Amino acid sequence: MEEILGHKTELPGVKHPLPFFEDYLKRGYYPFALEEGFDLKLQQIVNQTLETDIPLYAGMNVSTGRKLKQLLAIIAKSVPFKPNMTSIATALSASRNNITDYCLFIEEAGMIAQLRDATGGIRGLGKADKIYLDNTNLIYSLANDNSNTGNIVTLKYPFEFLDQGVLPVVSEKVATHLSIR
Repeated sequence: MEEILGHKTELPGVKHPLPFFEDYLKRGYYPFALEEGFDLKLQQIVNQTLETDIPLYAGMNVSTGRKLKQLLAIIAKSVPFKPNMTSIATALSASRNNITDYCLFIEEAGMIAQLRDATGGIRGLGKADKIYLDNTNLIYSLANDNSNTGNIVTLKYPFEFLDQGVLPVVSEKVATHLSIR
């Protein structure tokens, strides 16, 4: 790890990793990125988490699971954005008070990150200044054609692995080029 962070490691056959970066953003986060059917598997995991796991954990009904899925779709098409809980509640036909709870559950599931300001006390409770998808793979998977470079570049993900001391999984394109598949 120290060698990689100190730029003392070379990858045979790779002059510069930048040509692989776009593919990495689409497929480089999850450990099953090299498996066939990556997109389908990612969709299944998202659906399972939102429609079954969170509602079961939080004691919600099935229809709330569908609202979680709709909420994540709204976030995916809009990130990063300053959430207007009233308009989101209207779009989901849900109580405004529940939207912050829904966001918290989705955040705890590792699908979004909420940026909060330093406001303390009652005034700052539950208020998120911005909401981001947790990683770029989710933008490509959930937003489909609505993913744009601005949304992708502003995500914290590409550098997050350094804070965790973990190297990310490589994509199929990179694995094939490096002959590690």
